[in-house]
Amino acid sequence: MARLRITIKRLSFIVPFVSLLFLVNYADAQTGKEPLTISGSKALPPFTYLDETNTPKGLLVDYWLEYGRVNDKQIIFKLVTWKESIDLVRQGKADLHSGIYFSEKRNVFLDFSEQLPVPIPGRLFVSQKLNVSNIHELDNIPVGVIGGGFSEEFMHKEFPDVQIRLFPTSKRAIEAGFSGEILAFITDYPTAMYYMHNIGSPDQYQVLDTLYTHHMRAAVKEGNRALLQEIEAGISRVPTQKVERLLKRWVWGLSVEIIPSWLYPALAGTIVVFSILFMGVHTRTLKHQVAARTQELKQEINDRIVLETNLKKSEATLKESETRLKTAGKVSYDLIYEWNVQTDHLEWFGDIDSLLGYEQGEISREITTWLSLIHPDDQSKLSDAVDHHRTSTKPIQFDYRIRHKDGHYRYWMDNGLPLLDSTGKPYRWVGVCTDITERKEMEEQLRINRDQAEQANQAKSEFLAAMSHEIRTPINSILGLCELMSHTPLNTKQSRYLLSLNTASQSLFSLLNNILDFSRIEAGELALELAPFSLVDLLEEVSQIFICEAQDSGIHLTCESSSEIPSQLLGDETHLRQVLINLVGNALKFTEEGTVTLTATLTHSDPGLQTHDIQFDIVDTGIGIDEAESAELFQPFSQANPSMNRRYGGTGLGLVISQQLVHLMGGNIQLESSPQRGTRVSFSLRFTEAGFTTSTIVTESNNNLESQSIEHATSLSILLVEDEPITQLVTMELLEEAGFQVMTAINGHEALERVVANSIDLILMDLRMPDMDGMEASRRIRQMEQEGVCSHTRIIGLTADVVTTTISACKAAGMDHVLAKPINSKQLHQAILELT
Repeated sequence: MARLRITIKRLSFIVPFVSLLFLVNYADAQTGKEPLTISGSKALPPFTYLDETNTPKGLLVDYWLEYGRVNDKQIIFKLVTWKESIDLVRQGKADLHSGIYFSEKRNVFLDFSEQLPVPIPGRLFVSQKLNVSNIHELDNIPVGVIGGGFSEEFMHKEFPDVQIRLFPTSKRAIEAGFSGEILAFITDYPTAMYYMHNIGSPDQYQVLDTLYTHHMRAAVKEGNRALLQEIEAGISRVPTQKVERLLKRWVWGLSVEIIPSWLYPALAGTIVVFSILFMGVHTRTLKHQVAARTQELKQEINDRIVLETNLKKSEATLKESETRLKTAGKVSYDLIYEWNVQTDHLEWFGDIDSLLGYEQGEISREITTWLSLIHPDDQSKLSDAVDHHRTSTKPIQFDYRIRHKDGHYRYWMDNGLPLLDSTGKPYRWVGVCTDITERKEMEEQLRINRDQAEQANQAKSEFLAAMSHEIRTPINSILGLCELMSHTPLNTKQSRYLLSLNTASQSLFSLLNNILDFSRIEAGELALELAPFSLVDLLEEVSQIFICEAQDSGIHLTCESSSEIPSQLLGDETHLRQVLINLVGNALKFTEEGTVTLTATLTHSDPGLQTHDIQFDIVDTGIGIDEAESAELFQPFSQANPSMNRRYGGTGLGLVISQQLVHLMGGNIQLESSPQRGTRVSFSLRFTEAGFTTSTIVTESNNNLESQSIEHATSLSILLVEDEPITQLVTMELLEEAGFQVMTAINGHEALERVVANSIDLILMDLRMPDMDGMEASRRIRQMEQEGVCSHTRIIGLTADVVTTTISACKAAGMDHVLAKPINSKQLHQAILELT
């Protein structure tokens, strides 16, 4: 019994020491390993969710933790909304998605693994209040589905005639079902049962149909095939029994057996034995202590014999491990090495000779021989690293190129750790050299592909810029001539013809803007330009554009705005105008009789931040469309049906551009419509109230502008630099009609000569011209001013290139202001007066 007491005491010391040693070794093993970041939904029980302490829980959480355990991989979870969980993988902020259904739409930007062993049925739940037997009987009854999930894509493809209503999460859809907001919904069966037991009574709903049964898959960012192969290899190592236990616990409602049933008798027997032994300790008499001590000594002798035997076995196992290590190095692309710091000897575990094309033993095992094989551009770096790591204890990690015998170079990645002596200095380094030539070649190919894509995108931008210039230039001439003709005596028929010509030109101009903006939005190049503007004036301008068209069609067009809206707002007036013109134009196009109304209503104001939420509504009494067809209206180059295009015309871009522009400005468009009852298109935007100082120029009345124009007409000398003859003629006529004195030049060289030879108050400078363009001419003029050759002159840039030209670039060239073609007289006069 004394022997037992000594053994227990020894175990009480050994057990915590062994546990501590295991934890330290495990922590060392994890150091430097790249963790696996996994995204998922924070509200998709029982698969993934956050509990009340924001701890990741669920079937897939436990599954991937088991994956990390069997594959020796640290796992980090990022549980967010469903849409955000997919975006994290798309943007490279997460390595993979924990579990997602495969679809063709997602396969464009994700690569999927083989099926996970998690079969999930998607089912239709219908309220007991409805007397239906299948999904086809749900006439005019909206079915709740999860927006952005597989069920939405499935319904659009398999049951396009069934009305659906989108919800952000399964929980929200089920809550809507129990509150009576909807009477049917589709979601994954386990998730539905989880929430139905927590939100209400499951008896209120019946499972009508099993619409689909899928297996979830892991998904990585498209193109990351190496990671996907690693994941699939790791999945194959997860024990089937473990998966079955997880399914029992999370999906089928059975608890996981924590302690195997067979262990209870053993535990009970152990407890009994220890109880008897413990009692025996207190009941033994002194006469038995001597015999116990003798037995204890015999046992210690036996333990020592066993210890020596185990030590010999350990030595044999160590030698076997070294043999395995050398063998593994010979059959892989990874070379394991040991570098003796004192002797500079390199021991390679693997056939370095044949990997580099040499005969066995041809490469000397010295550090100097290894350095001589390094690429000349990398030798200095490697030589410095060798000297540094003779005393440094930081890990080795660098890439370099090493020469093959045939002369070409291979890329190697070197990772090493030091072995330290008693003084804490490295005496030996152990590391791995991995051949990463294929990866480097792939990276180089990706770089070439990226450069080619950037060149293609640049060519596309240059083409759009050229197209914009070539199309806007004649439009500018047509609109300018229309304005000049409107100032001449015309009979009724001529006035009608002129109005039709002007309307057609404006439509062509609007179409060009839509096409260019659509391309710029797709490329992510469209930026908002915030400036003070009057919403009342903007609405009046939009109304004036369509008033004649509405009157000719017998349609009553009205524009109204709340009196509480501030007179000056800060926003992107140009793109807001484009949205309103698109929406009002659409309303008039599809309205044959009745009314079209544009209203702007102040819905909320924050006096502290000086922000104002304004809702815009465009309501018509036109033909309307079915709700099922309305989704098609927001697809590029689409209309509700082909017959509408034949009857009403159009490209199908107006609503798409409007939606994208409104989204860019921070809002969303909603459309409500029904056949023969008209359509309502609404969107809400937030504006900041513009300051008084900023808005004084903009609010200047037309009468004041006209009076200033008269005062300046006899005194201002303007140089018009324009190479296109018709545009030059139109612009010159508009200026002379206002009383300005105008001289012309057809390129930058002539402009420089005019500036030196004449006293000029203002220059109107076209940007695209032969010989010397407007940018270069402006820079030369500013340089001459600094050199005292001429006095300072204000410059206004005129451009039809709205794709590549920006205000900042023009100002960098020395221009004071920029006007985009086509230019009307009002814009031209106001810009001149603001600068003079």
